[in-house]
Amino acid sequence: VADNFFNVDADGVATVKPNVTLPSHVTLPANAKKIAKEAFKNQKNLESIDLKNVEIIDEDAFIRCDKLATVKMSVVKEIGIGAFRGTKIAEIDLPASIQKIGRGAFEILGLVKVTCRSTTPPTIDNYAFHTLEIGSKNRKLYVPAGSIESYYNAWRNVLTASFRGLESNGHKPLPIQ
Repeated sequence: VADNFFNVDADGVATVKPNVTLPSHVTLPANAKKIAKEAFKNQKNLESIDLKNVEIIDEDAFIRCDKLATVKMSVVKEIGIGAFRGTKIAEIDLPASIQKIGRGAFEILGLVKVTCRSTTPPTIDNYAFHTLEIGSKNRKLYVPAGSIESYYNAWRNVLTASFRGLESNGHKPLPIQ
């Protein structure tokens, strides 16, 4: 299938075509399984993206996409180092398939709500959600009700440092509503 915006190689690795400026809203082609390193670098118009069948988001994939506010992901397993650093995402919904989140992947000042649908806490770097203290002041984590204790135990350092909105709850995640 021809695509005006993206190249997807035989392995399903997607990149933005050279000299293409993406519109504000895009959907990745169905055959894209991985987003290459820095694939969306400097896409200044991009506000929302549907990742469709993408399972892996490589390092710095959306670096300097400073208008990106909405990301729809349904089968993502891995999010690389700095993948969404510096974007405008305020709320992110991580699918049940998520297994690994890299350092600085969500280093986002305005991120206030993280929903993680995996019943097993993904492996994360201690700095996956790191930001200035003011950025984590109101940030909360929502997880499946039966997984609150396992997230609390697995992510304890991350919860106390990067989810200060949970202080009144003893730094425990909240159940998904």
